[in-house]
Amino acid sequence: MHFISPSDNDWHRWHGNWGSNTWRIPIITAETREAARPGYSEVRANEYEDHDEVLHSKVAQVADMIKISTNCVAYTGAGISTSAGIRDYASIALNSSFSTGSSPMTARPTLSHRVLANMCKASLLKYWIQQNHDGLPQKAGVPQWKVNEIHGSLYDPANPVVPMEASLRHDLLESVQEWAHKTDLCLAMGTSLSGMNADQIVTTISSKLRKQSWGREEGLQGVVIISVQCTPLDDLSTIRVFCDLDKFSHLLSQALQLDAILPSIESVSLNSYDSGSKGREYEAYDPAAILHENIFRLPYDSHTGRCLEASAEESAYMKLDLSTDQRVRITGGPYEGDEGEVVGRNAEGHW
Repeated sequence: MHFISPSDNDWHRWHGNWGSNTWRIPIITAETREAARPGYSEVRANEYEDHDEVLHSKVAQVADMIKISTNCVAYTGAGISTSAGIRDYASIALNSSFSTGSSPMTARPTLSHRVLANMCKASLLKYWIQQNHDGLPQKAGVPQWKVNEIHGSLYDPANPVVPMEASLRHDLLESVQEWAHKTDLCLAMGTSLSGMNADQIVTTISSKLRKQSWGREEGLQGVVIISVQCTPLDDLSTIRVFCDLDKFSHLLSQALQLDAILPSIESVSLNSYDSGSKGREYEAYDPAAILHENIFRLPYDSHTGRCLEASAEESAYMKLDLSTDQRVRITGGPYEGDEGEVVGRNAEGHW
């Protein structure tokens, strides 16, 4: 079997169609003859890193694109959570940058999650399509209504984890399709782009931009792909960045002049709230939402369970009581209408 890696002459695959053919190609940091996603893609699991001067040029260009975008979307895969200790499928090279795996239930948001969360607060990022099940965007402080957990969630019984060959939840897929047509810029971070249904967020905007011969009419800016491995869709990118995601996110935060410091997860408890660094605007959650140790006020309709509009009065918010012996009802997804009883918390603190 032939495993694919771009040649030195494929500068648009290394740098994107809006990149420069004068930029040096990335250096290889981990090498293997194995495919990153066998059965889905023949792209090798080699890992690469842009030269510093090239990386800074790309970050500056991406920051400028984000600043003028009106509907920027993030599309994230397993690579965004590996620095949190969550194992992925594709990091198989012997000297891969991936570290030891740990439970996604105890993982903490990475710097990349926190920077994207700050971008949401600054209205620079309008929507986040998340392939992972780990809930780290929400732990970083992103509102649930801005996150589409297209492949399911470990934390949401209304959105159980979807097996690889199973059908996606139709309303979440419709949302992906909607954003694929209205976004003007997609940040694809840490995803192998190996043919998942949700990859259409990348292929749709790239197809629209290609019809313009990669021009910049109508405000379309296409897709920026950021990862350490090559993907089958690299030739569709406007800018292609080979870099550790946390390093890229740190530089991007500086270029966007965002404060990426959120309170440490360890310092945030149900009974206390550390306001974090001076001048930080984005909180991990609203302290006023906690009415009691196990009782919360949430921006959802108490009858339908649906998320309320941002303009809704707080008096319309539902009260969620997770005290022991309380009954709860699932209001959406394949188990809609099912009821359960709170029996307490597990060793990781989850109800």
